[in-house]
Amino acid sequence: MPQDLAHCWRVAASTLAVLSLTVCSCRSQEVGAKAGASSFAALHTPDADVRCVSDPAASDPISFSVVDLGRIQREAAQQERILTGPRTRNVILDSLAWPSAWHTAVDTVPAPAVAFGNDALVLVATRTYTVGPFNLDVVAIRRCRATEVIVVAVEETGLHGGLEDHGSRGLRVVRVHRAAVAGKQVKFVDLPEKTQP
Repeated sequence: MPQDLAHCWRVAASTLAVLSLTVCSCRSQEVGAKAGASSFAALHTPDADVRCVSDPAASDPISFSVVDLGRIQREAAQQERILTGPRTRNVILDSLAWPSAWHTAVDTVPAPAVAFGNDALVLVATRTYTVGPFNLDVVAIRRCRATEVIVVAVEETGLHGGLEDHGSRGLRVVRVHRAAVAGKQVKFVDLPEKTQP
C-alpha cells in the first residue's frame, strides 16, 4: 500500500479527564451512506479497507461535526500570520491529549478550549504553503464491517487556483463519537486535490 495514500495507527483507549472547558460551536455534518462511499470509490486503490468502505453494503458511515475554529483563523488573518505547522493526520481521544496534539500540528497559537464529553476529535492539516489559499475538508468517515477499520477521507482544495502570492495552510477539526474510534485502527486517505477559480 503506498505510504502517501493511507496513514494508519492504532488509537489506544485512554481515560477521560474531567475538565471544565468552553464548548466550541459546531456545525453538524451528517455523512450519508451513499455519498460517503462514493468518495472512497473514486480512489481505485488496492487497499482492502478502502475498497471495503467504498461499498455501502459492506460498511457504515460514521457521523461527524466540524469544530468551529473561526475565531482563531480570523485572528490569524487579521494579524497576517499563518497557523504554521506540518502536514497532520491525528485522532485525539480526550482533553488530556488535546494540547500536545494541537501544539504538534500548530506551533503558533495555544490550543483552543474544547469540551470533549463523549467525543473524540480528528485533526487534519496541510503542510504550510508559500502560495494559497488552500482549504482542507474531512469529506467522509466510514467503518468496514469485516475488519472494524475506520477510514477517513480528506480532500484538499486550492482556492482561486491556489496560486496567490501569500502563505496558506488548510486545517480542519471534526468531532466524532469516541466509541466509534477508540481502540480501532484508523486510516486516512487523501482524495485527489481540487482547484477552484
